[in-house]
Amino acid sequence: MGNVRVASSITLCKYKGRPHWGKNHERIFRHPDGNVRDNFPAKNIDLVLAMQQLYDPAKIFQLDLFEHLLERSGREYSELCTPHFWCYCSDDSHCPAEHACQSSATFPEYKVCRFVEREAHHQ
Repeated sequence: MGNVRVASSITLCKYKGRPHWGKNHERIFRHPDGNVRDNFPAKNIDLVLAMQQLYDPAKIFQLDLFEHLLERSGREYSELCTPHFWCYCSDDSHCPAEHACQSSATFPEYKVCRFVEREAHHQ
């Protein structure tokens, strides 16, 4: 799973990938180091906003995710990320128990929480 998280970070932040709206979740759209809104052409965002103003001016159908995207508000690093890994790490305090924030071997600027085996004590 760690490789998938590294690949998504690289795709979004380094290569400015555009995630699919219907096939991703909040974690993908709210990377703390990669502003996903800037990955979409400004004219596309403007078109969506114009359509919203025309068909949903009260923003009844606007998702929180879209609001975060418009505001360019990303996730923040937080201590003790859940085991479901809905957050990101920059140091070990952001990872759940028995995990460490480790750099990718190929792209060390991208880190993920990885399981760390404890050494067995031999008697």
